[in-house]
Amino acid sequence: RYDDAEKMALLITQEFPENQFAWKVLGALLGQKGMKAEALNATQKAVQLVPQDAEAHNNLGITLKEVGRLEEAEASYTQAIALKSDYAKAHNNLGVTLKELGRLEEAEASYRQAISLKPDFADAYLNLCELLEKSNKLDETVLVIKNAIGKVVEKEADFLYYEALILFREENYEIAGRLITKIKEDELTEKIKSSFLKLKGDLHHYKKDYSVAFEAFKAMNEKVKDSSEYKKQAAENIFNQQREIVFQIEQLQEESSYKTAIRATWLQPTFLIGFPRSGTTLLDSILRSHSKIDVVEEKPMLSKMVSRLGNISKISAIEEIDNTEAETLSGFYFEELKKYSQIGKGTVVIDKFPLNILKVPLINQIFPQAKFVLALRHPLDCVFSSWMQPFEMNPAMANMVDLDKVVDFYCTAMEIFHLCQTRYALNIHRVRYEDLVLDFEGEVSNILRFLNLKWEEGLRNYQETAFARGMISTPSYSQVVKPIYNTASYRWKNYKKYLAPYKTRLAPWLQEYGYLS
Repeated sequence: RYDDAEKMALLITQEFPENQFAWKVLGALLGQKGMKAEALNATQKAVQLVPQDAEAHNNLGITLKEVGRLEEAEASYTQAIALKSDYAKAHNNLGVTLKELGRLEEAEASYRQAISLKPDFADAYLNLCELLEKSNKLDETVLVIKNAIGKVVEKEADFLYYEALILFREENYEIAGRLITKIKEDELTEKIKSSFLKLKGDLHHYKKDYSVAFEAFKAMNEKVKDSSEYKKQAAENIFNQQREIVFQIEQLQEESSYKTAIRATWLQPTFLIGFPRSGTTLLDSILRSHSKIDVVEEKPMLSKMVSRLGNISKISAIEEIDNTEAETLSGFYFEELKKYSQIGKGTVVIDKFPLNILKVPLINQIFPQAKFVLALRHPLDCVFSSWMQPFEMNPAMANMVDLDKVVDFYCTAMEIFHLCQTRYALNIHRVRYEDLVLDFEGEVSNILRFLNLKWEEGLRNYQETAFARGMISTPSYSQVVKPIYNTASYRWKNYKKYLAPYKTRLAPWLQEYGYLS
């Protein structure tokens, strides 16, 4: 039926190119099919033909957001609202975009405005629930759910999920479990289903029903693999690229030793790296509690630099970047960094992005005096915890849905870093999650000495720092606001029968990082 409608709309636009309604319909249909570039052209045409059409501006905002042009999407939604101030959908869509831009207070205000205009608007309530819960505002989330009761008649299962999630986070496992049994998976919206299965798994884990928990996590990953977002990713391509990097560094090391020609006079950041779920978000929250540290969490400074470089894939070409080019490329890095950090205020700038571990050859070439804080956790815990998370999908995270692939990705990432450490003589400080939990002050003091900083008592109150941040954009957002705990250490042992087959493949890293005992 959609195909017929699309053909009809396309035919009308060809026969009557000034028919704005046909362009508007065509843009919406192409967007639903994932044809983003074509949808953008059609929605732009609809706006050009009738600039006073609020719905056309809203549709253009949706399409711009889909292609990652968030600031332009914001402008389109704002224009839609200017034309039609009571346009609840545009207020809600604006909120989604503002959230992605990190402007959380404005996003919350947009959702609440959408609700005030349309008191039965389920999507606006649910978007507000997501924002508040991920900002660790649990009491406010509960109030939103209660406010929706009696007003919203659809998506009841989604509201039950958020209610169960809040109860789980408040450690009221019994009532959360009873609520979970009331939720029919097929009644949940698609974007909630994998999170629901994750919650089921977590509940059974806390009940020590590990076999049932494992099956829930497995079902979660099967659901992710069925999703359209997963199917869009080139998971195998990015893994093969990393294997190629291993091969290239090995070849270069056999041919000749590395000698840098870079004499950097520009700022040298510190890079907080590691495999996902290794404790980087906890370290982030602790270190940003120091008055002389500015942590920038998972922002695209390196990606911007790579795009300016032209996505060079040869490590030999990266190693040939000269001083002038390195300084120019560092400028693109700092241009992006300035959006998130005040440079030159006497602070240590820490670029926290775990999988920058895959980009160390480039980091070293542009920032040859950079320091690296390598976050470590038992390899089996890293692998299992990555597998049991419904990550926001991208090509790298698409490798986290099969245990075999997670193990391969882990080994490749660690091999890249090990080779880089040897070739480039990197300045590294290792910190193991398990040691941090057992000796907080000692381990944090060691990091501070590495950064040439002194201990501050405020570091003990890192949970307050985490609360004050608002929304934390990693799966650890709900853990870092708690006092430090050791229940996540050696969690893999509860799932030994599933994970034991991987110990042989992980043996080099178990030995390298002191986990064989």
